[in-house]
Amino acid sequence: MGLGVGPGRSCYKWDYQEEARVVSGRADPPDINTTSQRVNIPDPPNPNPYRFNVVRWEKHGDYLIAEVHYPDCTNYEGTKLLLYEGVTPEQLQKAKELDPHFSDNTMTISPVARFEPTERGWAMARKICHATRIDLLMED
Repeated sequence: MGLGVGPGRSCYKWDYQEEARVVSGRADPPDINTTSQRVNIPDPPNPNPYRFNVVRWEKHGDYLIAEVHYPDCTNYEGTKLLLYEGVTPEQLQKAKELDPHFSDNTMTISPVARFEPTERGWAMARKICHATRIDLLMED
């Protein structure tokens, strides 16, 4: 049995021929948690871009770091840490729609970066803002 990265046959320690179940005409390995029933864990719901609350924000030059809470989202308890370019705090507060996903749509406010919603993520966002401002100053 070889070493595998990801869900390949070489990752499993059981005999595929004897213990595999046939589901929809293809062989699937037995469930890791139970062999008597499949356990399906649903994906967390996407944030509803119309239901959000701006928890805090910080302006750095042309950049705006914002911590936004989406009550319908379950990963990271619905908290997103977003970095915007060319967005004012007033625009953020007045927004009726705030999708945390990247978008090329110029009619909506879209982040240029996302960070883990922790103090470490906030510090990283600040460093990006600072590094970008220094790079811009050096180009002049």
